[in-house]
Amino acid sequence: MTEKLKMNVNVESMPMVACKKCRGNFFKDVVVIKKISAIVSPTGKDEVLPIPVFICDKCGHPLDPRDVGVRANDKPEEVKTEEKTIITP
Repeated sequence: MTEKLKMNVNVESMPMVACKKCRGNFFKDVVVIKKISAIVSPTGKDEVLPIPVFICDKCGHPLDPRDVGVRANDKPEEVKTEEKTIITP
């Protein structure tokens, strides 16, 4: 017989997770598609792997699972992005 675990959790006491870039509190669930080469695929064929990701609804910054401790009232950190140089002929 399987026993169900009952938990009394007060959602109001839980800290809100916030975007590291803009401190937004709302996130969208999107999917990143990764291509798996036939060389490493278990089927021996090219495959695709859908990976669920949360992105900030306000600025589009992806939520890093290591940042779940970031709260809305914390100071924003500067998020550095990779700079690309475009050379035109």
